[in-house]
Amino acid sequence: MQDAAATTLLMFITSFVLGGVIIGVVVLQGLWRQVILALLLSLFGFLWLHSTSGVSPVLGTLFGDFFGFSAVGLATLALARLLFSWLKGLRSAIARRLSPQLWPPQPAEALSTQDGVKRWFVTIAAATGSLVGMLMSDLGALKVFLEAFAIQRLLETVLITIASVILIGPVEEYVYGVGVEATADHGQGSGLHSHPLERVIAQMSWRAFGRLAMVGAAVMLLNIVHLCIEETMRGGDTETALSMLLTIADAAVVTYFWSAALQRGTFSVARRASTSTIWTMTLLYFPGMAIMATATFGSEFLRLPGYPSALLWLFFIFFCAVLWIALLLAAVVIAVVHDGAAAFFGGLVLNSRRVRPNASPLATIAFLVLALIPWQAASALLAALLVQANDAGAIFVGTVLSLIGWGVGLYVSGFPDILKRAPPPAPASAPAS
Repeated sequence: MQDAAATTLLMFITSFVLGGVIIGVVVLQGLWRQVILALLLSLFGFLWLHSTSGVSPVLGTLFGDFFGFSAVGLATLALARLLFSWLKGLRSAIARRLSPQLWPPQPAEALSTQDGVKRWFVTIAAATGSLVGMLMSDLGALKVFLEAFAIQRLLETVLITIASVILIGPVEEYVYGVGVEATADHGQGSGLHSHPLERVIAQMSWRAFGRLAMVGAAVMLLNIVHLCIEETMRGGDTETALSMLLTIADAAVVTYFWSAALQRGTFSVARRASTSTIWTMTLLYFPGMAIMATATFGSEFLRLPGYPSALLWLFFIFFCAVLWIALLLAAVVIAVVHDGAAAFFGGLVLNSRRVRPNASPLATIAFLVLALIPWQAASALLAALLVQANDAGAIFVGTVLSLIGWGVGLYVSGFPDILKRAPPPAPASAPAS
């Protein structure tokens, strides 16, 4: 892991895994749910790191890295639960910003499970579209993009789309022991004993067919992402792997809180989404930065001649505390500049468009993309300048294409429906934080 890009990739993966575990402790109830999330995030971090052929095992073997990620994830879970058991006020403060169900104002009718599912579907589709756009900035990715439209790939897309529509009810009933048919028929039982395929055909309309095509487009985006990731990881390009990770996180977090703010009818989508995004991304950025900085300074500290005295140990602890505070402030600044600003500017567009009942969802999404391009491009170019990158033009093109892909992902998912069904904004007197 001597390569600087591989070390940076490891830092961000570790940071996102640990930050995700901390967020899980805040927003999830129940120890076993938190344990499962910690293990899943650890598995994700391990797989993402070693999907790139240019990265060698950190702990000597793949099994060592797998158990290392799992141990660190579970240790973070234990420490976070211990910390928040002492600082319950801090946990409540974070939860009020990260959990949409705790946001004011409380709606007359609670958001349904379907609202949450739709929000997550939009989040995944937007992140996928943003990633596809970013990867399309590479001229070599055009060949991979065209491969996604080969006959066998189109067949896979059609089969997955049909299966996702037909099997969602039966699979849910098989896994959870309860189906969705009764709620779909509003208790009338008209289709309880019919085959899912029969219901799909019987209820098909031009509008339903259009939405089915949108689902197929979302599946096609996933297909393209799979091909691009496979090609990138096989080539051992750690820098691209890192860019992919950051692109997914940025689009996913911002989109999730946009959707949640619209569904909750908050007074200001811009303020609510940007605040929650900043808190989330700060928790995702900070752990890896703190661990890498402490490990670097600690390794130099242990190389001092002789055994460190008690005074030196106190200095080391004091220095680490000051360093962590500085890094926390740095994480906040990065979250504000790169992620919170995108949520805020996009939220301003959504604020102005949702008060217009006849506003076109396509036009709204187009305005979203246009509003994000100047700030996101400037942010990306500034980052390139700081690291002395020579491909500023490619970075600008990649940023623009990523935002266009983000918009496509929003449009082919349920975001237009969220816009249409969004309740009117709450009165200005309602608390916003």
